[in-house]
Amino acid sequence: MRCLYAKIYFVISGFNYGFLTAFTSLASADAKIDHRKSSTATVRCHVPTKAKVAALFDRWNKSLLTGDPAKVVANYAPDAVLLPTLSKKVRYTQKEREDYFRGFLKKKPVGHIDSRTIRTGCNEALDTGTYTFTFGDGSKAAARHVCLCCRVAFCGAIS
Repeated sequence: MRCLYAKIYFVISGFNYGFLTAFTSLASADAKIDHRKSSTATVRCHVPTKAKVAALFDRWNKSLLTGDPAKVVANYAPDAVLLPTLSKKVRYTQKEREDYFRGFLKKKPVGHIDSRTIRTGCNEALDTGTYTFTFGDGSKAAARHVCLCCRVAFCGAIS
């Protein structure tokens, strides 16, 4: 049997929804389901640290500081849906997300977490709260975030 591993997703939402690929450092042990050992599938449980979960926003925010839309969009999974902070147009593709960030990054945004609650569990984490963008001209925009990180794996055929 062949094992298929799903991506870990990081979701930023509020005025800024989207699935972002997260970082393998969040979950150091592989989640596995081994059907050869038992008729009941088992999954190894890994509980990420709150610091590693918080670092996901920091990495995304640092990619904004590069001013490079491609580096920001590289955080997003191909099937991401982005509801941008400063646009009413939903972005479904990497090209659409890059187009949004091309204009957004010209404002020189820096994100700052204002409030946050992080909950962790077996192969998952939830980071929720509020943040503020401060732009190069001193203007600000408030936003909310819901960051969901999950780790899913399975083995076997789909019938």
